[in-house]
Amino acid sequence: MRLQALDLLRFIAALAVVFYHYLAEPNPSYPALAAIAQYGYLGVPLFFMISGFVIAASAERRSPITFLISRGARLYPAFWIGVLFTAGISYTLSDSPPSISDILVNLTMLNDYLGVKNIDGVYWTLQVELKFYACIFLLMLLKSFHRYNIWLPFWLILTVSNLTLGQPSKMGWFINPGYSCYFISGICLYLIWDKKHTAITNLTLVISSLLCIVQSFNQAQGFMPNSDIGQSLIAGLIVISFHVVFLLIALEKVTLKPLAIYATLGGITYPLYLLHNHAGKLIIGELSKLVPPSAAIVITTTMMLCLSYLVFRYLEPGGSRVFKGCMQSLFSRLERLVSMPIRNQKT
Repeated sequence: MRLQALDLLRFIAALAVVFYHYLAEPNPSYPALAAIAQYGYLGVPLFFMISGFVIAASAERRSPITFLISRGARLYPAFWIGVLFTAGISYTLSDSPPSISDILVNLTMLNDYLGVKNIDGVYWTLQVELKFYACIFLLMLLKSFHRYNIWLPFWLILTVSNLTLGQPSKMGWFINPGYSCYFISGICLYLIWDKKHTAITNLTLVISSLLCIVQSFNQAQGFMPNSDIGQSLIAGLIVISFHVVFLLIALEKVTLKPLAIYATLGGITYPLYLLHNHAGKLIIGELSKLVPPSAAIVITTTMMLCLSYLVFRYLEPGGSRVFKGCMQSLFSRLERLVSMPIRNQKT
């Protein structure tokens, strides 16, 4: 399954995040552009909605182990490149580069559990994704993934309970309650697209959509520190537009021709997200000593797009193949170790 519209949405979301980091914060040089770019952080919730849609489709078509390997191959190789690239730029241009131990712990993507900060602030979203994948994998292992009518409403109830009552208090260890509603919306929209929706999942979508709007309103000030109620309302309207566009895609009212450019734009999205933030800001700072800030931003954005294409086209495919091969070999050995005692008993 490949929906061209989702590839285009991915790219738009990634560019929105890039412009947010380059133009909207901190101390914007261009107030008029910053007034628009300040909403670019909403590209992250859009990513989560897309992830909910795509991961539900992936989980339905794979075994648990195949799903785990494919998600790891998608997430880790490009992430390792991003971490090492960011660390390299930090060592070159920053007065406070990360330590070797911080880099190594970051490479696991589990550094938040170990109390080690991300070497790039955007990497927190990957940990949110990783928890989501782990929960889907667990549902697949328990052969319960297709019971959407049970676990989707239950997940939504737990999310509302955590956000309103603070319970279950440890929910964040397993899945992020602050952004769960976006994943839930994405999954429900996938069910509509795949003609598997029910009255229960439709109701779940309505409630999760409303919760997304509330969350976008409540979270706005965290991403736009000087925002007022009007800007928070605009954030809510943008999230409504996400749901409307997604629903049109799910109902197949919006379709795009299968052109290679869409797959390419979708493919460079993840590397662009990984590479652009901390390293890009350091590069802009250095270039701004030589050229006007506007030129520094344009040069850096172009550079990041080109680097992202190179990662997508040449580095990521090989890294994914090696990762899949290693993981398949590991699981094959584990399977042999587990089955060996049973065979010995039979003989």
